This record gives sequence, structure tokens and C-alpha cells, in this order.
Amino acid sequence: MNNDELLLVLLTGCFKISNSRIKPLTLNELSDFMSRIKLKKISAESIINKNGLKRLGLTPQTYERLRMLIDKDRKAKIIGELKILEKNGIKIITKINKKYPKLLNEKLNDSAPPLFYYCGNIDLVNEPGIAMVGLSRTTLKTIDDAIDIAQSMVKQNYIIYSTGSKGADLAATDAAYYAGGSYVVIISNMFEIQEITPALRERLASGRVLFISTVNPMIKNFSLESKNAKYLHAISQAVIVANSDMNDKGPWSGVTENIKNKWTPILVMDSSNTGNQALMKLGIQTINPKFPTIQPLNQLI
Repeated sequence: MNNDELLLVLLTGCFKISNSRIKPLTLNELSDFMSRIKLKKISAESIINKNGLKRLGLTPQTYERLRMLIDKDRKAKIIGELKILEKNGIKIITKINKKYPKLLNEKLNDSAPPLFYYCGNIDLVNEPGIAMVGLSRTTLKTIDDAIDIAQSMVKQNYIIYSTGSKGADLAATDAAYYAGGSYVVIISNMFEIQEITPALRERLASGRVLFISTVNPMIKNFSLESKNAKYLHAISQAVIVANSDMNDKGPWSGVTENIKNKWTPILVMDSSNTGNQALMKLGIQTINPKFPTIQPLNQLI
């Protein structure tokens, strides 16, 4: 990890060792800080090791907060914590790393998360693919349709993105894997996979699976409003809505935010759910999972 990435980690990461009184920078605060150091032409190495903070013209309160975030002892403890995570197969990637999801930077810009924790093949986050989203309460027909679509997408060399939730999300990722394809799961907290089963270990070893999260797995009770829906819509080439209900906190909230910001084309499965019916009334194209072959994704969208 170079100094530029380390500075991002120190300023924005939440860690087990951190003093709860020292709040990491918000996205807006980070954007302002990065603009300042760019304007002043101050390097990350100078900020971390040579007290370059003094050259930024900060208020005493802001200066002290930043000084505590990049404190030498805190830095050493955080690096130690990252090494523990790495021994457990979990690494970290920042938004200035060339392997960071390109579509997140392009579509979300300053709203893209500054870092992700990950387990698996990080190269998958820049593979073309579709996101499958749906309710955890679902029907067998929806599950079967999600499986058919995932298998067809694998044949067209697309990977599957999902949150791994029960229902169409999980069905699609499993179907992709068993069809010889790959998948990426954006989860709320990497702690969810701390207990790696032999079956999961086998999948991770295949190089066809990746789990990513914005939350440090060592912070079990970390409270954060999940923005996984936003990231899922932005990271993919298209989103397929298996089933959704209007005004729910899951698929529908992500869909409406996507439509508002025009991040990614949406396709919808023909379902009686209120969200799907509303999307079809808006003219969102339906996808028929029972076609023997599905035309290339770029033609669908």
C-alpha cells in the first residue's frame, strides 16, 4: 500500500483500535481535504510523515482532528489490524487503486466509497455483468426465472452481481457458479463470512467469487446505513429486478435512486409485485427468462 492509499485509509476507515471520539472524514469532508492538498501541491507522504497539515490553512479544530487521524501510533495499530485481516483472507482496496471498480468511480464520483474490504478475486469487480435484485420473500417461479437468467448470462460471458440476500439474489449467484461463471457479492459487513466453510473456501479458491464490503469485519456491531443497493446498481452494466414492492427498503429504493440518477439500464421480470408492475408501466423493458437464448446484453439495453 502506497502513501496515497494509506492516507485514504487513515482518514476514512473505521477500525477496532480507533478512539470513538475521532470521527473519520465523511465523503464531503474527504472531497474538500483532497481538493486542498491538490491545490497546495502537498503529497500524501508529506501529510503522513512531515506534518504537511500545517500548510493547509486549517482551523485549529480541523487540524487537531486530522492530526489525530494520522497519528503515528494510530497508523501503526491500523497497519497491524490490516495485517490480521489479511491473515484471514481479507484485504483492503481504495478508490485510487487501479483495481477499484471503475464504474463506481465513473458513476458515483465523490460519492463512491473511499475503500472496500474484500475476500476473493478482486479482478472480478471490473468484469462486465448484471445485477440481480429481489425480495427475500419470493416464489419458486421467481427463483427458477432468476436461475435461468443467470445461466444464460454466464453463457454470454457476463458475471452476476448481487447482495447475496435470500431469494433471487442468492439463486442467481449460485446458478452462475454452478454454470461455470463468476459472481460478486456486496455485503453489509465482511464479518458475515468470517466463518469460512469448506464449501465457501473451495469457491474462493476457484478465483470465480468475490465478497466486498465497506465495513471493517473486525467491528461486529458497526452501525451504518447500508448503501449496498446504490453500489450494486452503479457497479453493473444492467440491473434485473426479479421482484420488488413499492416503497420497500430493499430493491425498490435502489431502483428509484438508479432511475433518478440514470446510472444503469434496468430490466424487469414480469411479476405481480407492485414494484415490478410500476416499472413496467414506466416502460421499463421486461426480460423473458424462458427464451432458449437471451440476446446479448448490449442489445437488450
